[in-house]
Amino acid sequence: MTVDKQHPMVGGSLVWNQKDNHSGYAMKLSHAFQQQNLVLTRPKVGISMKGTGNTQMTAYDTAAEIKYNYQGNTLTISPYGVLRYSNKTIDSFTETTAIPLTYNEISAKTVALIAGIKFIKPLTTSINLNGALAVNHNIHHTIDNLTPSGISGLQTIDLEDDYTATLPIASLGLEYSISGGHSIATTVQHQALSYQSMSETNIYVQYAFAL
Repeated sequence: MTVDKQHPMVGGSLVWNQKDNHSGYAMKLSHAFQQQNLVLTRPKVGISMKGTGNTQMTAYDTAAEIKYNYQGNTLTISPYGVLRYSNKTIDSFTETTAIPLTYNEISAKTVALIAGIKFIKPLTTSINLNGALAVNHNIHHTIDNLTPSGISGLQTIDLEDDYTATLPIASLGLEYSISGGHSIATTVQHQALSYQSMSETNIYVQYAFAL
C-alpha cells in the first residue's frame, strides 16, 4: 500500500490549567481529522494476476486528557491519562486490471485508555525538550471483515486475527516559546500497532496560543 497524495492531519485542542505557572492539574480536549488517497497493490501469487486499485482513507480522532504537573527547578514530571475515540474508514474500491477484484468498505472504531508519564526539560529560556512513555489499552474495538468479490471461491478475511489490545507508545520533541504566549512544537512519536507485530512512526507539528 502506498499513499498517493499525502495530506497532513489537522485539528485543534482546548487546554485548561489549574495555575498560571502550569503546575498542578491540567486538562485537554482535542479533535483531529485526516484524509489520504491510497494506492493498494495486490501482488502476483502463483497464476494470479497483479492487481492495483485506488481508494481513500478517512480518520477521526477525539481525546480527553488529564494530568498533574510536578514542577522542579530543572524538570517537570507529569503522570497523565487519556480517553480516546478513533474512527478510520477505507472506502470500497475495484481494481483496474483485466480480472479485477472488488473490496468492501472497511471501518475500524476504537475506544482506548492511555496511561503514562511525560517530562519537560528546559534547554534554554525559550526551548524545551519534552517526551513521554505510555501504555495504550483498547477497551473496545470493532473492525469490518474484508470480503473481496469478482472471482469465485474467495473467502471472507477476519481482520481481528493476531490482534493485540495493549501497546507501548514513546515520544520525544522540542517546543519553542514565542512572545505573547505563543509556541510551536514538533514531536516524533513511535508506537506499536495492533496487527501482525507492526509499528508506526509519526511526526506532529503544533502551534499553540493563549486566550
